Amino acid sequence: MKATILKVGGSLLWDPRKNVPNLKNMKAVIDFVNSHKEMKFVIVPGGGYINNVCNEVAKQLNPGVNDDDLDWIGIRSIMIIAETLAAGLGKHHQLLDHEPTDQEVVNFLRGDENVVICPADKPGGSSNWHSVKCAIRFNTEGVINVGVRGLYTSDPDKNEKAQLIKKISWDELSAIIPDRKPRMNFPFDPEASALARKSGLWVKLLEGFQDIENAIKGNDFHGTLISGGRGRRILAIPRKRKSDDELIWKI
Repeated sequence: MKATILKVGGSLLWDPRKNVPNLKNMKAVIDFVNSHKEMKFVIVPGGGYINNVCNEVAKQLNPGVNDDDLDWIGIRSIMIIAETLAAGLGKHHQLLDHEPTDQEVVNFLRGDENVVICPADKPGGSSNWHSVKCAIRFNTEGVINVGVRGLYTSDPDKNEKAQLIKKISWDELSAIIPDRKPRMNFPFDPEASALARKSGLWVKLLEGFQDIENAIKGNDFHGTLISGGRGRRILAIPRKRKSDDELIWKI
């Protein structure tokens, strides 16, 4: 049985107004996977507000704090969210604090549990990047990224005439995506995009939970489909520039 990779944005799972876990959205995730026991889900949570706040405090305490230390704050923040989700799921799930081994992947796909929670476990990459790694690890065709409205022709918060881009290729996205900066705010960051493109995966960006089932089944959904890589396991990225060299090195 194939698994579905669900990357759920931290902005959905942690309420920035109250600075507590978002009960409504966590329940929506749990209710959805519990109502689809016949399916297998790999949930990759993001860090969201709690990660951002703790990162800013760390920078104020130590202006010279390095990126690895900030990444570890993000990893621990995500683990709080992951543990909360796991407790809410009760039985029939796994929570991994490491990259799954081959045997763990096989056991999950053949076993009774229908959910495995795989939070990012190493510094140097975003939770989006980790979700792509999970897609490769579990041999799926793509990632459903929940918590992003999609790609638009301009910022929809500033321009009411901004139009949703329903479909875009990795080549088209790579022409407009900015160079990667740690903890950058972009729907799908350059490193995650490069790895998905290289691996021949698609990514579907959805704002909320109402369209998850449509996205899983290949039906129309409100969001953006990114697809059209160079094929699985091709190791080169065609355009040569400094940032691409860095991406190849890191991947």
